[in-house]
Amino acid sequence: MTNVESPRRAPSLRERRLEVLRRTGAIEKGRNRLLLEKPTPAFWWILVIMSSFVLLGLVMVLSSSSVTSLHTGSSAWGMFSRQLIWVGVGAVAMWGMYRLPYENWKNFGLLSVSTGIVAFANMAVIAWGQVTNGAKAWLDIGPVRLQPSEFLKLATILFCANLLSKRHRSVAITSVVMWPMIIVLGITAGLCGLQRDYGSATIFAGFIIAMMFMASMPWRQLFFTGGIVVVVGLGVLQFAQRASERMLAFMNLEETKSDSGYQVYQALLSIANGGWGGTGIGTG
Repeated sequence: MTNVESPRRAPSLRERRLEVLRRTGAIEKGRNRLLLEKPTPAFWWILVIMSSFVLLGLVMVLSSSSVTSLHTGSSAWGMFSRQLIWVGVGAVAMWGMYRLPYENWKNFGLLSVSTGIVAFANMAVIAWGQVTNGAKAWLDIGPVRLQPSEFLKLATILFCANLLSKRHRSVAITSVVMWPMIIVLGITAGLCGLQRDYGSATIFAGFIIAMMFMASMPWRQLFFTGGIVVVVGLGVLQFAQRASERMLAFMNLEETKSDSGYQVYQALLSIANGGWGGTGIGTG
């Protein structure tokens, strides 16, 4: 008499992910939460990379704003000091988010309320926002000026990640995943378009399509979504004068260098003056 062993069930995608996280120390064995006592190597890599970019940005802010601030009668350290304060605020927020178990962000109620508040702030910008460089994307709250579309980016990433996580087995069904993602893209990019902040609208389109790609959605769905973005983008260039002026400003910089082509013209001057290596901090 022979013993026939029943075939073992293949582990699900969720089980495989949890096992990888347990082996790497990202979560405690048997508990689906972060190990707060011992950060993972990935955490330190991310922290080092982010800190390097932030410090480089602070140096560039000081280098580019000190001379201009002195010419206007302000402190050479004024802009740098304000940015340094926001770096401190961001560091505290980052540590708080790190200590919060990521499973909490799968709470649909919390995610919906957060997304709703941020979306309302973006609609408030359309009504009461301040116009800067042709875009009505800033909201003044007392002495603080905020750009709500930046918070909308974070809320959109969390919302889409939650959607893709819960429906990853149905990515090939257009009505289950693709159309909800396109609707989210339309709402977020549409709000930025109403603010005439076409750069942020492009960023929304880019990272939403990137998330669809990372979720292994079929190529036909990716091309379809990308085609919609291209058609809408061409329509914006055709009918939105400000967007078309900024897009085509490089073709005639001598006439647009003080308006829509200002940034491109200044970039060319910087390269002409200092080359690819620059002239040094504070001497540009």
